[in-house]
Amino acid sequence: MQLGLKVVALKFGGVLFAAGLALTAAAEAAHAAGAPISTVAPRTTAKGERTSAEHATPTAQSLKRPVIGIGPGLFLEDTDRTDEVQRAGLFKTTEEQEKLESDGRFNLQAWVLFPAFFERLLLGGGVAWINKYTIKDPNDDNEENWDEIGHLVSLSAQGEFMIPKVVSKLNVLLGLRAGLHFAFPAGELKQDLDAIDRLGFSVGAGLPRNGWFAGPHFGVSWPLSERIRVRSDVGVQFSTLTLWSGTAEDAGITSQRINYLDTTRLMIVLGPEFSL
Repeated sequence: MQLGLKVVALKFGGVLFAAGLALTAAAEAAHAAGAPISTVAPRTTAKGERTSAEHATPTAQSLKRPVIGIGPGLFLEDTDRTDEVQRAGLFKTTEEQEKLESDGRFNLQAWVLFPAFFERLLLGGGVAWINKYTIKDPNDDNEENWDEIGHLVSLSAQGEFMIPKVVSKLNVLLGLRAGLHFAFPAGELKQDLDAIDRLGFSVGAGLPRNGWFAGPHFGVSWPLSERIRVRSDVGVQFSTLTLWSGTAEDAGITSQRINYLDTTRLMIVLGPEFSL
């Protein structure tokens, strides 16, 4: 499953933009075909108001306002954990433990997006939280062998292009997310950091662990009213989280230890969006 998830995620990320470009071209062609040029001046009412035809625009007014959203997320992941030890800048040993995954499957996300630069482009950011993030060997059901990392918080910048009313009221979204991970050590990670710190390595045992992530997403939204719509998207995250990195000196010889996670994560988000 682990290797398969990586392959699926890589292929999925590659086709997102191709699908988005195809949908954009189709939407533009349909709009052009359905909107012939007319030289007739717009009619007005007795009060000087323009007719409804004048008000027709490619996107509804609700799609031009800032939006906030919140919803649960489901994720599947494939993680490789790597431990590196280097002495005197010359002797380096690397141990990689493959086929790890998270014990949990759910997180909570919130986001805010603003219209930017031109119609249909939205820019903003979001936050995601995984409760007691724990990694394990998928073939080992013994909880004593699992490694609890701690609460994992992600802060992201987000940009997406909206293709409105592709089918009826259905809007299609194509975008990118990138940002930072922060893990607040608990459980086995906290114990490991304390042990390494006692050995003299400068790992900052009391500080949050950090990393980065980036990846595309593809989604849809459906208006329930002028100010509320339901949104769902599927995305891929390629991320790295450094659990510890520090140096120590003994008898004039400097040693360095680094331990990090490389993760491919497939994420599904579902929740309401509210126009401001």
